[in-house]
Amino acid sequence: MSTAVRVEHAPTGLTVRSAGERSQRANLTRALDRLAALIHARGAAAIAVAARARRRDHYRVERGRAIRTYTLDGDGALCPDGGR
Repeated sequence: MSTAVRVEHAPTGLTVRSAGERSQRANLTRALDRLAALIHARGAAAIAVAARARRRDHYRVERGRAIRTYTLDGDGALCPDGGR
């Protein structure tokens, strides 16, 4: 009698197989834990990629994308003529 368990996460298509324990319930618990860790790692990687893209876009200066510069007077108020 085999106690191996295969668990699949349908939305992502990730599959985990566990056969290390003698109990099917223990194998199921172990497989679910490993599957949760894989899903978490995949989500963390996606968040890191998005953060890198945001950071890269933040520092990119393109032609036609003007960067505004403001001049403040001694009191910290905005100069009406732009400090000219």
